[in-house]
Amino acid sequence: MRIDRARLARWSVVPEPRRHGPSGDAPHQVLAELLATPAGTTRRRTHHLVLDLSASMATGEPRKGDEAAQLVATLAAGALVRGDLVQVSVGGGRGPQRLRGVALPRWDALPGLLATLEALEPEGSTDDLAAAIDRRSDRLVVVTDLLFEVAARERLLTRLAAATPEPIVVHVLAAADVTPDLRHVAEVIDVETGERVRLRAEVQTARRFAAAVETWRTEIRLQCRRSGIRYVPWTTPPEGARA
Repeated sequence: MRIDRARLARWSVVPEPRRHGPSGDAPHQVLAELLATPAGTTRRRTHHLVLDLSASMATGEPRKGDEAAQLVATLAAGALVRGDLVQVSVGGGRGPQRLRGVALPRWDALPGLLATLEALEPEGSTDDLAAAIDRRSDRLVVVTDLLFEVAARERLLTRLAAATPEPIVVHVLAAADVTPDLRHVAEVIDVETGERVRLRAEVQTARRFAAAVETWRTEIRLQCRRSGIRYVPWTTPPEGARA
């Protein structure tokens, strides 16, 4: 995976979240809210960060996997700056080292995490993503595109809601996932299952696709709300992310 070190340095020390008014959509503000410490908390908190590196995370430009790994690295750095504890797990992926609940107790552990993430590549299915949620923490953040079967998604969200007082899903999609360019595309293939779908009438297909994606996102958002999970949509590249 690719970790942008300059971007990491800019984003890892983020401002405190707004105390009044609605949450902002700017990437810095979203990250600040994900790292916020509840009022009155004095002890070190544990953040468990779970990264989806199944095959579908290899798509998009920039790749969803790169953006998701960047987010995990940024959240880890931000939590360590605040003196908190961090654990990192990865579901799917290919590389020399598997990450499952790897602990980062201090800031000086961050370079090792970055090197491990950079050695990974998206591969495989989402089967072991829910299994990565195998320990309790004060805050648990799953960074994923949620592109898997409904039953698997429900298992993941149920397990997430039960594992922590502060469950969070960062739903990472590429711009092409939301508004794909279907010109001259006759067929699409699911990279994880191999399923093929033939397309007809490009404009109508694009409109139906965009409507279906919005319906799908709304269903997930409502499911998260019912389960007490914070849902954070994130599209690559997010507005202002490359500034």
